[in-house]
Order: sequence, then C-alpha cells, then structure tokens
Amino acid sequence: MENPKQDIVNSVLIPILSTDATAVHSVVEQYCSDDVVFHHPAFILKGKQEFQKMYLGWSKQNYDFNKLTVHAVFYDEEIGRVVTDITYQFHPMFFPTRSPQTARVITMFHLRPVKRAGSTRYLITRQEDYYPTDAICAAVTPEPLSSMVKWGVQTAMRCSGLFTIHIFGTLSVLASSVVETLGFKDQHVAKEVIMETVDDDHRVGGVAASEHVCKSK
Repeated sequence: MENPKQDIVNSVLIPILSTDATAVHSVVEQYCSDDVVFHHPAFILKGKQEFQKMYLGWSKQNYDFNKLTVHAVFYDEEIGRVVTDITYQFHPMFFPTRSPQTARVITMFHLRPVKRAGSTRYLITRQEDYYPTDAICAAVTPEPLSSMVKWGVQTAMRCSGLFTIHIFGTLSVLASSVVETLGFKDQHVAKEVIMETVDDDHRVGGVAASEHVCKSK
C-alpha cells in the first residue's frame, strides 16, 4: 500500500472478504509481510502461509459476501497503525439457512514501511480483530434468531452494567473508604506514563518500538 488510509478498504478488505481465491491470494502476497501475525479472539496465526490458508478457507466456507459497510477508518502514520470499523454480510455454507449473516468487526492493522524503487510502501505485519459482544453472538446465530440473540445480549449487558454501577460499585467505594480510613491506602496518580512511538530505523527493521517516559509530578 502506498496510501494506507485510502488503500486499506479497496485494496485489502474488499478483495480479501470475497469468494475469489485469486483475489485473496493476491492481497496476501502483495500487502502482507512474511512474518505477519493474525490475532483473532479465538486463535492466533503466524506467518504469511497460515494467514493465507485461513482467509482462503473462510472464502470457501461462504456462498458469497454481500454488503460491506465502512463506519470509520483511522490512520496514524507516526506509529504505523490503521484501524477500521466495518460491518459485512456473509453466507456461511455450514449454517442451516442461506440467509445472510451480519458481523461487525473493529480491526487494527500494524504496518511496516518498506522502501522500494525510491518510494515507500506499507506491509501489514499484524492484524488484530475485535468484535463487540452482541455483534459476535449475533454473527454465530442463524437468522432469524440472530436479531433476537443480539437484543438478548444487549439487555443482559445493560443489566450487568447497572449491577456493576449500583451494587458492585457502591460496595467497592465503601470498602475503599474503610481501607483509607484505616490508613492502608493513599490516593496517588500514575508515577510514569509510557508513550510508545516507532522511529524510522525500528519501523524499517520491523523490531520493537522505542519508549518515551513522561514523569508525573
């Protein structure tokens, strides 16, 4: 990719979320590094070969991919990250119905700049997928139950939030007040904040980020 913010959707997401094996193969070969890592909530894959097999397998397990909606794309050139927030439809062959499923996923792509022929191109070195709880539960439930499951999960999470705020939160405040009264706890702020940045030498080499420490007074 030459312009990650513009290319990530049209050059990466759309072709890789398709049933075209040639397109999937091309994306991995062109835009992924040899040591690419895929971090999914359910598994971790390492290397271009495993990355490619996973997407080819996902492509073959679906009749087609229908609609892809891009909610947001964020790009931070300084640290080499692109974050996408998308919702896409897919037709899994292993579900009892052929109604389209909907999945929302927030993905962080780690990029490595590589200089070629006087220009800089960016390769994907790591992909991290994050799924909202209600969205992933709905995605793995066949329609027409999917909408009901999503509503049920949202209701349960809302009840859990109210419990956390009004019951667990109150008990925590009371316990903390007792501990402070007895002199076992002092109020303080973080003594140091580590801001990660990636300098040019480290980014090109693909090794660890440098650290800048901000001392609090």
